[in-house]
Amino acid sequence: MSGIYTLFVENSEGIRLGVLNQWEKLEVIKRYNNVGKIVVTMGMQNLEDYDWFGSSYRLSVWRHGVPLSSGMVQSVFCSPSLMRVICDDEVGVLNWRLGLPVPEGPPYESADYAFYTGSAESVMKMLLLENLSDERAIAGLSVAADQCRGAEIEIKARFDSILDLMQTCALKGGLQFDVVDGVFDVQVPADLENQVAFSFQNGNLLDFELRQQGPSGTYGFLLGAGEGSARFVFEGGDERAIGRWGRREFVKDARRLDEESAFSQELSDQLANEAARLHLNAICVDSNVARFGKDYWVGSKVKVYVPRLFAVEKRVLEVRFQYDGENGDMVQSSIGDESSANGGSGFSIFAMQKKLTERIGQLERI
Repeated sequence: MSGIYTLFVENSEGIRLGVLNQWEKLEVIKRYNNVGKIVVTMGMQNLEDYDWFGSSYRLSVWRHGVPLSSGMVQSVFCSPSLMRVICDDEVGVLNWRLGLPVPEGPPYESADYAFYTGSAESVMKMLLLENLSDERAIAGLSVAADQCRGAEIEIKARFDSILDLMQTCALKGGLQFDVVDGVFDVQVPADLENQVAFSFQNGNLLDFELRQQGPSGTYGFLLGAGEGSARFVFEGGDERAIGRWGRREFVKDARRLDEESAFSQELSDQLANEAARLHLNAICVDSNVARFGKDYWVGSKVKVYVPRLFAVEKRVLEVRFQYDGENGDMVQSSIGDESSANGGSGFSIFAMQKKLTERIGQLERI
């Protein structure tokens, strides 16, 4: 129990059942364009009258009288001394549905993919609405009105996780998405690099890792419609990157494209995907210089001063709130690369698997 945090227990429909008082530790993780967590630890000797193993519950966490996070209980663990309840936050419901090739199906044989084009916000909301119709609707989830924000993008869906598709759209379109009080919406992330800074000198930078990785490709070939020698080939490179790193060739399947402007945009996107990366992972804490919720938020672009090198501008990818009776309230932020917010770091085995899948897709159309 804490004077800083209030934990409400709700049923699966979001109706409040009461306040959870007898808890010992709390951890809330909010993530940029990804699923956050709520973890509550309680002593077995002081358990309150909730059927954690037999009923479906939601937890809603408030901090200083303001909603912080909420979500469905996903797992419960207990031992002789303690019980731990773990929730996915509301973004987690996007993992419950797939983007179908024919959203109104079955049957699904009439199209290989469902294609969406337009502003990133329009694509995200249309894709979600089409895959939440009728019996596929998620109780309590709605979609905010479209304001056509973000860059123009194109995406295709074929039994892909809605969360994965939202992350791809947001990254391409320069947007941030969230589900708050059951409403899915997007916004343009705040650029606060001229207002918010983390450094050892300010006392709010705990640790960092910085590494540079060269490009995996600087010159690309896109293979269009046709077979064998009849396939259309569109090619080009990043001259600036070639000047520094040399010509590094790659190939991508693009048989779905039919206009030169579409090939040009696709090549630009692929060159950006293959480009060199400056990876930063910084762990920061709240201080009088910068406080979460007042000076910056999840998704804000801020500045991190790396000693004896330079300042790096990256986004706040994760904010972790921890409270227990011994240490009190602690708030830590992780700052880094947007592409790593959904596991897209080029150093992970998942990224390697994704690249392998893409290569196979160029040889065999699924």
